[in-house]
Amino acid sequence: MNVHSLFVEAMSPDKTRLILDATEEVIAQQGIMNTSMSKVAKHAGVAAGTIYLHFTDKSELISKLRERNIRDFSLVLLAGHDATLSFQQQFENLWANSYNFHLRYPEKVKLREMMRLLPDYESSWQQFMDLFTPLTEFFGQGVAQGVLKPLPGPILYSLGFGPIGEFSHQSTNQGLVMSQELQKLAVLACWDAIALNPSISISE
Repeated sequence: MNVHSLFVEAMSPDKTRLILDATEEVIAQQGIMNTSMSKVAKHAGVAAGTIYLHFTDKSELISKLRERNIRDFSLVLLAGHDATLSFQQQFENLWANSYNFHLRYPEKVKLREMMRLLPDYESSWQQFMDLFTPLTEFFGQGVAQGVLKPLPGPILYSLGFGPIGEFSHQSTNQGLVMSQELQKLAVLACWDAIALNPSISISE
């Protein structure tokens, strides 16, 4: 294999994904501050120099990982979203997607929580708000039509989706058995927190 072939292989998208995956795992185990390029390289099973073909430094690596984390969450959260459904049905679908994300990808959730402590997290998050346009429209239209409480979107999100992190933590680490019926009741409780006139029934 010649030098050009080695370079192409090192720069492959698969290699980039491998490095990002390794970074995510190292951060989950050791935290952002204790994560170094050399540790990531070792965990990924690549030469240290290979990382620098993809990322100029740790700052860029973290930035790209954060971007991927936000994009991954948006894809799962908005999967199957249908704005023609009732607001409660839309909410229940979004809630279920978010809950499943927390259960299936605990490392991604843990990474997001760690990154929220970084000084530039909020400003970087704003760069990707367009990914969540359907969610923003859900809140805006819900308030405008008198279905949701007249509160800013971030507060509605915190009330409706904020508890999911604790629910998933209890399920994963504290033995909470989230049966289908219990999940329905949890969704209804979150819906009642944001609905102007809370429903007394759970939509099918």
